[in-house]
Amino acid sequence: MRRFLPIFLILAACPVLAACNSTSTGAAVPVLSYCLKAATVKPTSIVIACGDGDRYITGIHWTNWGKKSAEAKGVLHWDDCNPACFSGHYHLRNVQFSATKIEVLKKNGKPTYTELTGWGSTWGVPNETVWDLQPSK
Repeated sequence: MRRFLPIFLILAACPVLAACNSTSTGAAVPVLSYCLKAATVKPTSIVIACGDGDRYITGIHWTNWGKKSAEAKGVLHWDDCNPACFSGHYHLRNVQFSATKIEVLKKNGKPTYTELTGWGSTWGVPNETVWDLQPSK
């Protein structure tokens, strides 16, 4: 019996450990997935232009990670592509944004924030307020 006690304890702990990744109501905690990165909770950086990586956010501090949205602040880096992207200039801007629009994605089977919502020209593009993180869902 003593040989099986450690295995029993590990198996007994599995449901408890799984509960750590859910909210108090038992619902799964939303994740954020972008480009080819694995889904994660509260990433500290996000690439929002996957094709050439010319638009990304660093130094992200999440002030809320909830069921419907998650709010954050960070530093947006973007290439103005002037006169062309390979010879453009990078700009930095402090930004506030929300991760929104939760969908369960086929690729990870988890509730996933699929959009970033900003205000005005948050993303360095005039009048662009929503950035789709999963254009090919």
